[in-house]
Amino acid sequence: MLKKTWVKIILVLIVITILVYCVSYILVLRSEPYQFAKDYIKNDPKIKNELGEIKTIQLHFFNSSLEYSGPKGEAEFLLTIKGQNGQRDLYISLKRSLGKWSVEKYEFKK
Repeated sequence: MLKKTWVKIILVLIVITILVYCVSYILVLRSEPYQFAKDYIKNDPKIKNELGEIKTIQLHFFNSSLEYSGPKGEAEFLLTIKGQNGQRDLYISLKRSLGKWSVEKYEFKK
């Protein structure tokens, strides 16, 4: 009886963990800084020169951070960018000041 209870508790914790991960991932994808980063990447001439026209942008959730409140904030994302000329991982760092996001830096990962 006690063993079944522990198994149920562990299964519930696993399900809750998966749900929290999924909800967090969706919230990041819908966030203002992530959308800003996507728009920036799609329009940056250096990135376009490297990869050609951008086809997809995929978030590496566990290698990203997002923290903002009011007019200030910071965000860092590791993204896989697929373009006409190939695919590369890109690290991008954003900063929010006076309510506006800007790119602090970005670099392709080797």
